[in-house]
Amino acid sequence: THKHALQSQHAAIGGYEGIGITLDENGWIALEPQRSAA
Repeated sequence: THKHALQSQHAAIGGYEGIGITLDENGWIALEPQRSAA
């Protein structure tokens, strides 16, 4: 079977507010949810 699990995750992340986007030393993007706003 071929399921697009990332689609659901992207949709969920898109609905969040206060998502912190950071770049590590390798240049990769790291999405960090700001749970302090809960």
